[in-house]
Amino acid sequence: MHTQERYRALREWATLIIALFGLSSIWFAIVQEWDADKSRRIASYAALAPQWLEVDKAFLQYPELRPYFNGEKLKSADPTSDRVLALSDLALDTMDNMLTLGQLAGYANEMAGWKLTFRRLLQNSPAACDRFRHSPKNLFGPTFAELAEASCVQ
Repeated sequence: MHTQERYRALREWATLIIALFGLSSIWFAIVQEWDADKSRRIASYAALAPQWLEVDKAFLQYPELRPYFNGEKLKSADPTSDRVLALSDLALDTMDNMLTLGQLAGYANEMAGWKLTFRRLLQNSPAACDRFRHSPKNLFGPTFAELAEASCVQ
């Protein structure tokens, strides 16, 4: 083998090694981005549950409001009506926020359990459904609005 041929072969091997190193660096960067994205999505999803805990805490703090979220209709003269309406607002806003954030974080498919919980609450709460119906149409995101429209049947 001549010296020129050796240098050419050496150059080709060096080019191949550099190309492989470059490709492996790109692959490593892609894997790192996937891991970072997964971490961001997990953190976003983990932030959802504590929001619903605030609604649960309100039910613990005011157990007398529970019947209004289990089928009992609110009467205008009821002394708890302001609290029922406030808890309805909290529940509606929380449900809307959780579904919106879940969708933005890429968890639309994983929200089925939450949607079932929200659907049950709406189906059993005339007060929350009345509050939803009398709210401005653009107050809630489309995902929650669609769920509430389907759940709040009279």
